[in-house]
Amino acid sequence: MNTKSLLLGGFCFLCVIMAAGFYARKAELEREQAAMRAEIEALAQTAAAARAQQPTDDEPYQRLTQNERMELMRLRNEVTQLRATASAARDALKAALQNRPIPETHLTHHVVQPTEVAANGEPTRQEAESYDPLAFYRKNPELMKRYFPHLVNGNSQQPSESPADQAPLPPDSPQ
Repeated sequence: MNTKSLLLGGFCFLCVIMAAGFYARKAELEREQAAMRAEIEALAQTAAAARAQQPTDDEPYQRLTQNERMELMRLRNEVTQLRATASAARDALKAALQNRPIPETHLTHHVVQPTEVAANGEPTRQEAESYDPLAFYRKNPELMKRYFPHLVNGNSQQPSESPADQAPLPPDSPQ
């Protein structure tokens, strides 16, 4: 035999052995993968069973009526505003205790001081200010023009008659 055929035979033998090793490793990896999939599926089933037994956080919210949801949103908004006011008051108090000037950002909310209570029973500044439901729109003139054009034009009265009421009646209709 010549050298070329001997080298070619050895190369083929080496390739067959390597291919057998690769196929064995592939079969081993497929078995491991199947075992992992089974384990993941078992974990998913136990997690789903645990979730089914526990009520979700959204479940009580889903049972609320629309009015109750709106009231909940209003209360959350009010709590947020109260937290901001308390934080501003706390910062202003810290600044006052340290004899520092109070920044303007902390003066956005008025806090009633004991000296502001009138002795003669007249309302204080905070009591005299009433709630304005249109305050947001007054601060945003574009929205005010869009949603309340009759207030922007200075015409605070509602139109008394619609255009259909102002149209003349046909001559043969009873009046």
